[in-house]
Amino acid sequence: MKDLGSAHSGISDWYWQRLSAVVLAVLLPLPFFLLIAVYSGSIDQQGLQHIVNHLFSRLLSTILIAALIIHAYIGLKVMIEDYVHVAGLRGILIGLMLVAMFAFSIWWLAIIWGCPLPINHATASRPAVICKARSCSNGFPLQESATQQMAGVQGFCDMIYG
Repeated sequence: MKDLGSAHSGISDWYWQRLSAVVLAVLLPLPFFLLIAVYSGSIDQQGLQHIVNHLFSRLLSTILIAALIIHAYIGLKVMIEDYVHVAGLRGILIGLMLVAMFAFSIWWLAIIWGCPLPINHATASRPAVICKARSCSNGFPLQESATQQMAGVQGFCDMIYG
């Protein structure tokens, strides 16, 4: 058997990279199929909300983000280990990558599961596009349930931004 190197994680990295690639190959097309169904008119706004808010859909999205983070981490880690020859810089880059991926995964999971993130009141600027929107970007008025949902977003924005 070939020497695994100093980290001794070659086989483990290979296995997790392949496993995450299979999960991505299965789950990544699903959001695109959903977009095609929405734009073709097969699914209306309420149908889309029903699909996206369903527990099974949220679980699949969580698995998708986990597989994406694992796959990207291993791929970028191997590239950094192979092509960055200064050990200190290699450690800093891998650390920065971990912090960025962790922040991205927390942000994505907060969106999926509907958990509002705390915002610093002193430095936050008011997102006028989100907080003041009362119609869709294509000019059509929002349906009643979406309007009520936007009122909730407006209330949340008012609470956060004063």
